[in-house]
Amino acid sequence: MMFKTHKIFVILLCLVIFLNPINLLGYFGFSGDIFTFSFLSFLIIAVLASMIPDIDNPSSKIGKKVKIVGVMFKHRGFFHSLPALVIFTYLIHVFFSTATTFAFFTGYFSHLLLDNLNYQGVYWLYPLTWRIKGFTNSNSTFEKIFFYLNVLIILIILLKAI
Repeated sequence: MMFKTHKIFVILLCLVIFLNPINLLGYFGFSGDIFTFSFLSFLIIAVLASMIPDIDNPSSKIGKKVKIVGVMFKHRGFFHSLPALVIFTYLIHVFFSTATTFAFFTGYFSHLLLDNLNYQGVYWLYPLTWRIKGFTNSNSTFEKIFFYLNVLIILIILLKAI
């Protein structure tokens, strides 16, 4: 999936998490109001975390800035796996708050979920060679429809929240 699709999907996911009727984030002290600094910081962390799995792709936005990782790791290998998600989430948890950890997990996990839709799939249990493959290509008609559908849902949610 393209970065813009990952970004818009994680924004929608953050809105759903914050505005859900059972207040999933009440445990962290969040009010469920999206017009707060708490939501903004959660959103920024989640969007940034959604970029991290592509750090091993030298042509991605983040991979261009950290080229050495793309040389050392195969794209859609370790960084697109459950072990990487667990390790990086744990490291975030060691140094940051639980809310930051949850935001990081949300962004990273959303990336893996979307990449499951691609034909290339995701090696969830890397280094095992078993993977889940999807049904579409990056920048396909399906992805474009999915992107605009997410935009539409976000606009509806924001209009209702105002």
